[in-house]
Amino acid sequence: MNKGHWTDLGSFIDACIGPNDTVCATIVDDELSKEGYPHAQVGVLAKNNWLDGGALKWDVIANTRCEIPFPQYAIIGVHGEAQFVGGGDIHEEKIEHETHNPTNLGQIRDANSIEGYLYVCGMNRQVYKRLDTDKWIFIAPQHDKIKTVVGFNAIDGFSQNEIYTAGWEGEIWQYNGVDWLSRNSGTEEILTNLVCGEDGKVYVL
Repeated sequence: MNKGHWTDLGSFIDACIGPNDTVCATIVDDELSKEGYPHAQVGVLAKNNWLDGGALKWDVIANTRCEIPFPQYAIIGVHGEAQFVGGGDIHEEKIEHETHNPTNLGQIRDANSIEGYLYVCGMNRQVYKRLDTDKWIFIAPQHDKIKTVVGFNAIDGFSQNEIYTAGWEGEIWQYNGVDWLSRNSGTEEILTNLVCGEDGKVYVL
């Protein structure tokens, strides 16, 4: 990949900052997107040069960076795909645990690193935690059979014992590492973003 930028090639989907002022970004070709072809290109900007992070044949929903089991960028797809880039390694995984997976439960909507671990959330209140290479666990809230459309659009946390999700029907849930608690947001509008601020407050949009 040549030195320079990609702004003349397509649209950026997401990006995240890594160590030493590096940036991992995903971009799509606008023409291919219009034609409905699932795809994305991953690039890592390091020392003013774009490095090839791999071409994907699926649609990306989020970029983030995890530290466990070792530092890598994580690129997450809407149907549970996951590509990891860094440390001389590029490999792909599938987000699933036993009978729980996005194929059965719906699209993935967000991903974030919390205390170095990668957490992923999605429709039907899915939440997954990555423990190791290709090892995922399902930690979503326990609930009866869902009769309406619900889902988590965003996830963030101050620690593994204080994690928040937000999404459809104005839902906000809090996870203490063992149990999930439903929090009243005061709205039934769809919530699309959530950030745990350095000031100790949770901001939801």
